Amino acid sequence: MSTSLFGTIATSWRKPKVVMTRLVEGGLSEARALIYLMLACLLFFVASTPNALRVSPAIDDPDANTISVTAFFFGMMFVAPLMFYAVAPVLHLVARAVGGTGSWLGARTALFWSLLQVAVLTIPVSLIGAALDYGAPAAAGAVRDVLGIAAVLLWIWWLSVNFAVVESLRSPVGMLVPLGVLLFVLPVSLRWML
Repeated sequence: MSTSLFGTIATSWRKPKVVMTRLVEGGLSEARALIYLMLACLLFFVASTPNALRVSPAIDDPDANTISVTAFFFGMMFVAPLMFYAVAPVLHLVARAVGGTGSWLGARTALFWSLLQVAVLTIPVSLIGAALDYGAPAAAGAVRDVLGIAAVLLWIWWLSVNFAVVESLRSPVGMLVPLGVLLFVLPVSLRWML
């Protein structure tokens, strides 16, 4: 396994179970989990910058770009980490329901590492979408959606594999169904309530 963080992330795209096992064997720590989360959120912010600039004309202010980018920064660097800290115990309880025996810290590490795995992919997806906005605006939305769905599906798989390792599950498939249901029901129920 590579000693650099990016090398480890790239290896984890091909061999997520091997990398997560090595991370667990290396010892879990809250500080390391927090670093994974904050790096992921920073990458998500960088990837969301073209979208922030795309929606800024809707703000009626001469400094609309700055306001939009600042709002995205606040959301990604302050709100999102709190949200992910709230989601981790829910996922841990889901893993417990399917036979998991891991720790709360293990659940946070699995979630935050999976976010970092996929966050690196959001940069090229964002750049492709931004380039298409200027070169082929009619296709930009569809291409961005397809790439986004592919990234979410990869994230769900990596999250399942990571949880299988930290929760001592035999197979990541045991987490796929509950994660799929949870990730479908949560947005639908939130939309219904709002």
